[in-house]
Amino acid sequence: MNKRTFIHKPLELLEIGKEIVKQSDDEKYTLKVTLVNLMLERKMKAKEISELSGITRRTLSKWVKIVDEEGFDALREKARTGRSSKLSKEQKEEIKKVLINPPGECGHFKWDGISLSDYIKSQYHIDLCIRQCQRLFYELGFSQIRPQTYPSSGEPNEEEREAYKKIADLANNPNAVLVFQDEVHYTVQTGISSMWAIKGSKPKVKSYPGKDKISYSGFVIPSTGKLFTCKLEWFDYETTIRSIRDFLKANPAPENCKYYLVMDNAPWHKKAKRLIKENFNQEYSDVSDKVVFVYLPPYSPDLNPIEQVWRLTRRDATHNIFFRDVHKLEQAVDDYYSLFTVPNTSLKSLCSFNFDH
Repeated sequence: MNKRTFIHKPLELLEIGKEIVKQSDDEKYTLKVTLVNLMLERKMKAKEISELSGITRRTLSKWVKIVDEEGFDALREKARTGRSSKLSKEQKEEIKKVLINPPGECGHFKWDGISLSDYIKSQYHIDLCIRQCQRLFYELGFSQIRPQTYPSSGEPNEEEREAYKKIADLANNPNAVLVFQDEVHYTVQTGISSMWAIKGSKPKVKSYPGKDKISYSGFVIPSTGKLFTCKLEWFDYETTIRSIRDFLKANPAPENCKYYLVMDNAPWHKKAKRLIKENFNQEYSDVSDKVVFVYLPPYSPDLNPIEQVWRLTRRDATHNIFFRDVHKLEQAVDDYYSLFTVPNTSLKSLCSFNFDH
């Protein structure tokens, strides 16, 4: 560097470089300018700067030459234009519409890089390799998503679902309190969910070898967030009626109010509701006088907010945790549920569904 003949004075270039370092937000550009500044100061040998930075002396000298001849801005990364796309914007929009539909309509078993490449070649006479087609999926807003299954015997009835959503109007009824009910099992075997871990590591969690479980019937009141649970050994119409009575005992209905209780269509629920409605010999008057049953549309667990409580419990209290026996699991779940036995904003927010979305 000492042998170099400068066009501009090194100290003047150094002052400009120092100002750039103070003001620039471009990390790569700032790094280059900083190294050029060190070269211009001459307090360190080029060999030392190269060893510390990992940049070759030849590259460092090249940057100094560029700054002297063209200015510091010439060190900025130049925008890379790349090759222009073979597909027009209109063609990509057409392809996106096709991909939304079942692949069988275009003679393919599934959509992937191979089938998309074949479709583009036959439709537009454009050759794209499999890798390009895989990137095109992402460009068009697609991603690998695992679908959910539902029973082949039936599927959600949209008309019923829309009619059901009107229960949101009960919030404006001063004589109605909306409640959602469901049952849940928790097994002592360790449930697994994603967790934060060092990149590249393989976290492991011990798991109990048995299949012991605990079962709960739960009731959540979205207007307050209050949760009531009771343990059950099994699920049938008798335990369903007993759990409803336990709920009413622990949460007496406000004066002149009734609970509008949403339950799914499990066989034991249907029988329990039928018996309570028939109320033979007034055996169930204590329930029928205080409860109005609301039917959840078939195949619509997404419309029962208490499902979110079970999901939250697994995430926060049981997943990725080793329990030595079912009693330890039971204690963990009970402790977690105890947080919500009084009105709270957490479940109030979680369970107050906005059915418009």
